[in-house]
Amino acid sequence: MIKYLFFVAAFLVSTCVAAQNFDQALDELEVVLQSQQGNADILFDNLAADYAKMTADQKARFLMFSGMKDLFGGDYQRSLESLNSALNLTNSLPLVSQILVYQATGYILKREFSNALDKLQKNLALIENLQDRGIQISTYLRLASLYYQMELYEDVGLFANRALKLVSDDDTKNTCYAKLYVGAYAIETNQLQQALSAFADTRAYCGSHALPLVVAMASKGEGRARSELGDFDEAERLLLQALAGYTKFGYQMEIGSAHSLLAKNYWKSGNLEKAKYHANMTIDTEASDVRAKQMAYEVLASLYADSGDYTKAYSAQTLEQKYRQELLDGTKAKAQAYEAAKFNAVEQQREIALLNKEREQYLAQQNINERERSNSLMFSIIFFGSSLFLLIMLLAGGIQRNKYKRLSQRDGLTGVFNRSTGQEFAENRLIQLMARNQSFSLILLDLDSFKQINDSFGHGTGDWALKKVVEVLIPLLHPDDILARFGGEEFFIALPGAGVDKALEVAERCRLAIESIDTHYSGHTFELTASFGVTSLMEDDLSLDPLLHRADLALYQAKNSGRNQICVELGKKGSPKSAHTPSAQSLAQTGQ
Repeated sequence: MIKYLFFVAAFLVSTCVAAQNFDQALDELEVVLQSQQGNADILFDNLAADYAKMTADQKARFLMFSGMKDLFGGDYQRSLESLNSALNLTNSLPLVSQILVYQATGYILKREFSNALDKLQKNLALIENLQDRGIQISTYLRLASLYYQMELYEDVGLFANRALKLVSDDDTKNTCYAKLYVGAYAIETNQLQQALSAFADTRAYCGSHALPLVVAMASKGEGRARSELGDFDEAERLLLQALAGYTKFGYQMEIGSAHSLLAKNYWKSGNLEKAKYHANMTIDTEASDVRAKQMAYEVLASLYADSGDYTKAYSAQTLEQKYRQELLDGTKAKAQAYEAAKFNAVEQQREIALLNKEREQYLAQQNINERERSNSLMFSIIFFGSSLFLLIMLLAGGIQRNKYKRLSQRDGLTGVFNRSTGQEFAENRLIQLMARNQSFSLILLDLDSFKQINDSFGHGTGDWALKKVVEVLIPLLHPDDILARFGGEEFFIALPGAGVDKALEVAERCRLAIESIDTHYSGHTFELTASFGVTSLMEDDLSLDPLLHRADLALYQAKNSGRNQICVELGKKGSPKSAHTPSAQSLAQTGQ
């Protein structure tokens, strides 16, 4: 027995050592793929020989690296096959997140944008469950990469800057990639001077931390910016440096891209022989992307036309137009896929609810049909079935009536009470509280410069802003409070049982919440604020009307005093004063 236990212990120790050795070998392979400081093929062969001995997660990492290598080599279909196999082997959230990113990249390169966005959405859903800060940083950078490939450049800058704020000083790799995408955002939004600064910073930083692939990418970006600014000599140096870096990695798509940028730079600087050479090299590089080929044929068409070879010029121009159209079609397809994905995300919950309801109705109908087909059932069972059917129909009619009643009480856009319903409920609560001699307060709020938002960005953006305001206000209110859309961009909040101090506190929380809304997600960036008028129940008040009148006066004063503030009106004495409100303590009460 002792010998057997010794054997088992020795076997377990050897298994742990083997697993650790595989992890070390996989870590080394990842470094080699990212830095090209070693022979990746030898490492792949050695690991492939021991593939059967690996754990499931180790196999998934090996297949992911195989897919990553095929992405660099331009074999996108084979890459996706390896990545799909990897995804089926692991439940590790960080590893799943990495695999999803490479899958999305492969689908983008194959121009299957709907599949790419599907992977992107799954990756976004994982972020909330990734508690590790380092994993969050890596995920933000992968999202920046995907958004860049989808030509959604504002989101590239958003996620790159998020990652840059989170990285620590010793996290050099993620710092490099964050800096690179900040530069990519700048050049794609035509901020050329900012792009030069960002790419130069990236080259210096990443070069000092042994990340040559990122250096090559930054060199290409800076070279492109230099060329567009007319600094052709410096652009030539940087683009040749990028080409050498990509060649070392065997990164075929980027090799073609570097050749195309060199061709255009030589063409603009008047070095026609070199322009022709690099244009042909772009075309000969099998994995060159559509943009690179379009640029190459544009250069060749001009060169042939200048030399009088109009047949070749026409042929090159035809191909250039073909690839230009592909670029336009690709951009449209990406935009359509993105809009479809947004629509699907918004509609998903509604569709699920409708499907569940239809399923319930279908099952009920099936039960009825089964009873109708059973001619041998006794009269009592038939009677019971008929009664049940009638009951279901009555319930369904009652539910439908209640549904229509609720719809008639709600604002169709925001889902809160409409004006008439809100006033009716508020009036009833006011009468109840007056009978018990209790407090009651009212807030009127109006979004500032809302017409300008509609005029500048369209009514769709205005509708988004109204719905977003309601979304942030509801969590701040008590279940007994009444929120209603008063008309246009104006809302009122009835606060049963609340005095003026509580009303001012609620108004300030609401003001800050609206001011903090990130309007970027509407598709545009703009300032969103609101002005507030506050009042409370006075001894002479007999209905809701005087409260509405006083709140309206206070709101008018808040608007005239500069907007984004709170004014209060409590009586007929004096006149309302504006409350410039960086905090609740600075609120001014008037009319007392």
